[in-house]
Amino acid sequence: MTWYFNDTLIAEITGDPSKICTDVQCKERFSDRLEVDLFGSLIITNTRMTDSGIYKLKIKSSKNLYTTTSVKSFNVSVT
Repeated sequence: MTWYFNDTLIAEITGDPSKICTDVQCKERFSDRLEVDLFGSLIITNTRMTDSGIYKLKIKSSKNLYTTTSVKSFNVSVT
């Protein structure tokens, strides 16, 4: 599972918490305000208006020789 904010990778769910917000742009924007729970839900604490935008969740699943990808987009508005 991967989470994106405006097409920038912000979290990759691999079981390793260090994979959340790994690039400089993400760290500058969210600065330790992101968490991913056991179910893959993205949690943003102390939300700001600048957190508004398109969040996408991509889930890849493999079975036998086939891989499917599901994408869900969320238009989030913080006021």
